Amino acid sequence: MQNPVVVTSSIFSFETLRGFTPSIPWTWIGVILSVLLVEVGTRHLPGSFLKRSGGWVGELYLAEQDVLGSGVPEVVILGSSTAQYGVEPTVLEAAWGRDRGAVVNLALRGGGAFDALQVYKRNRAQLRKARAVVFCADVWTFNASFGPFQRYRLLAPLKERGSFASSIAFVRSQERAAGLEALRTRRNSLVVDHFFKMRVLTPYAIRSGTIELRLGRQKKWPQVGAGRILAKRPQSLGPERIEEARFRSLARERCEAFAIHPLYVEHLRELARLLREDGVRLIVVELPVRDRYQDLLESEFDLEVAAHTSTLASLTRATGTTWLQFRRASECGLAPEDFRDYAHLATDGTRKLSRFLGEQLLPELYPAQ
Repeated sequence: MQNPVVVTSSIFSFETLRGFTPSIPWTWIGVILSVLLVEVGTRHLPGSFLKRSGGWVGELYLAEQDVLGSGVPEVVILGSSTAQYGVEPTVLEAAWGRDRGAVVNLALRGGGAFDALQVYKRNRAQLRKARAVVFCADVWTFNASFGPFQRYRLLAPLKERGSFASSIAFVRSQERAAGLEALRTRRNSLVVDHFFKMRVLTPYAIRSGTIELRLGRQKKWPQVGAGRILAKRPQSLGPERIEEARFRSLARERCEAFAIHPLYVEHLRELARLLREDGVRLIVVELPVRDRYQDLLESEFDLEVAAHTSTLASLTRATGTTWLQFRRASECGLAPEDFRDYAHLATDGTRKLSRFLGEQLLPELYPAQ
């Protein structure tokens, strides 16, 4: 009688794997761990370290730590580089008879409503004691196709990043297809930035590290200690004339594929809500540019200027916000040579505009004087 044959292999048997040694992908594990290490490290870099690099992200920490510091201002200036270069706190303080530190300029390069909202929220404990916040708007402030810049890439919430290309209506229909494609690409990049912030922070970390090791030179911001403006203004006067082609190039960069972004509008609406909640007044001001540049905007980008104006009018009306328009240099007593370029003021122009704003804002901020 034959012995029965016992079959031991089956789909549940691992005997066939005897002698098999799976290879461990050490290289990939090392790469992944290195990426995670860099990511965690960059996320925990202190602002006091990053500010040394300057740049658009470092500038945020520089404004908070060196310009604002521990002060409790009465009036806060927010906005982009046009306000950064254009409004000098010391001149306003003198015009209003206020003590040093009563006015603080926290405007940032490329700063829009998102940046203003972030600065206020991050420093709310100090800024909620202010009398007013003056937000300086530009023609591109709500334009979906201009920006967002590094601070948005670093700080925007994930939900907002994911919806960045949604509900966008372009002013000119022929620009819609290319504009939407660009926005979708930007949205994808923003989502990746949320999970890998090292994409934004690594260049600043390297720059700050070289400065820390004395291998690089730290940027100097002389106006922080003088007029307390976070901007470098090497010349007292600018060129009297600028080539027309340069104006047109700048206007196209800021207004091409123009679309009012609902998220940007909501940023300013949220800032107005927080200020109202804290009992702080919001004043929106449009600062002047060279007359020739404004002429070009209104003639060649008339639909874009109209969309910006209509949006700002609706928003300020809905939020009960004061809106002051000073779009042309000549209306504010400024000459072409007061500008270093199309909109950024040289030193003499800054003081002229600051004195003008001091007069215009006095009845709004200190009506009893």
